[in-house]
Amino acid sequence: MDDKKDLEERFREAASIGDQETLGRLLQDGVDINSQNHMNGWTALHWASKRGHAPLVQFLLAKGADKSVTTDKGEHAGQLTDRLDIHTLLGGAPDKVTSNSTALPITPNYIQHPPFPHGRGSAKTKSNRDLHASINHHMTRNHQSGTMIAANLNPDELVLKVRIANAQDTDYIEIELDRLQLTFANLIHTCCQELQVESSSVLKIRKLPNTILRKDKDVMRLVDFQELELVIQRKSTVGNYQVPALQLIY
Repeated sequence: MDDKKDLEERFREAASIGDQETLGRLLQDGVDINSQNHMNGWTALHWASKRGHAPLVQFLLAKGADKSVTTDKGEHAGQLTDRLDIHTLLGGAPDKVTSNSTALPITPNYIQHPPFPHGRGSAKTKSNRDLHASINHHMTRNHQSGTMIAANLNPDELVLKVRIANAQDTDYIEIELDRLQLTFANLIHTCCQELQVESSSVLKIRKLPNTILRKDKDVMRLVDFQELELVIQRKSTVGNYQVPALQLIY
């Protein structure tokens, strides 16, 4: 991939995760705001719309993004979202959403395996064939035999292993997150729902062994079967009331 195409791909990647700072810097470097992916015809505006980044859609339009550009399937950016605020910006109608028809020939590396392969000192992007294989087969180690086995995965879902920190039951459960909704709020909601704890009791989410998740970008960088712990606040009973215990679960 030549330098121009590489920068254009980085530009679309930044739109996908809502990184306005990178978008602005690449535009200053002369990147074509309406550049399209050679395999599916998606632009940065398509990605911002699909991922629900309304402020980014507004930013791109203000910088000259062409909302009339279509993908190889003939889709406008406004057809890739069901969010009313984005439809208002793009002029589309919610009843014309075609979000179920947006399957890509491949799942981009910045959706399947964030962070991006274009960071400082990083290797070149995988070939499309290798990337497609990584979507269909996730290699995981069998801890008893020490061998590698292939597990079929749904490329639309991120599978995570979660548990409550320092609980008597140390087993993990597996949860699934929609890759189009990889937000910190959705992670907390799903974990609390599956582990049956109140979201108000969650102090932090730890990516093992020792990293705290704080924002949407942290969640987007997670990979399949990542182990997470919910650090929650214990409550003790005093009389007829429940009050926070002095000792927290860390």
